Amino acid sequence: MKPKLEEVFGVSSQPVLSYVEREDVDNHFVNALKSDKQIVIYGSSKQGKTALVSKHISYKDNISISLSPKHSLSDIYSSILRQANIKIEIEKVDTSSKEFKIGVVAKFKALIPIFGGIETEGNSDSSASSGTEIKYEPIPFNLELSQDIAEILKKINFKHFIILENFHYLNDELQLQFAYDLRTFQELGIRFIILGVW
Repeated sequence: MKPKLEEVFGVSSQPVLSYVEREDVDNHFVNALKSDKQIVIYGSSKQGKTALVSKHISYKDNISISLSPKHSLSDIYSSILRQANIKIEIEKVDTSSKEFKIGVVAKFKALIPIFGGIETEGNSDSSASSGTEIKYEPIPFNLELSQDIAEILKKINFKHFIILENFHYLNDELQLQFAYDLRTFQELGIRFIILGVW
């Protein structure tokens, strides 16, 4: 059977049949995957950065975010939690008093599923398809703190990569801010693969 045009050419998160292995690049990437370090892949546009990643790991088995100039850190972190199947509960709190009018502040709670009959306070959902009850442990967190995001991911035993495509679309200040956060993620064992044009 003849391959389809899009299976050979073009930009895709799936491996393309025209991929040509570059021994030094591919070996370097494979070795990086085996390490415990964060991975940065950079090069000019259309040089095969995404093709390299998709050749060696599956995008669908990991978390992938295609960044845009409109992304903020909280956008990135909420996308990571959503894709990790963590429910986020938002509570709006009025911080105004008689003397001061401050406004409404959003407080976040991550709802972590608990299995195996562990007794805990929290919300519960019953699943009609399996006939089991899922209990959730609510964990307050700050959506802008990498430490909080990493701790939530560790709590669910997260072992996948987080792939950030088009990192160069973020402004310089946000890139710098995220670079500081990467150290926290590194220390807690949460690994990123960052692709960008420098």
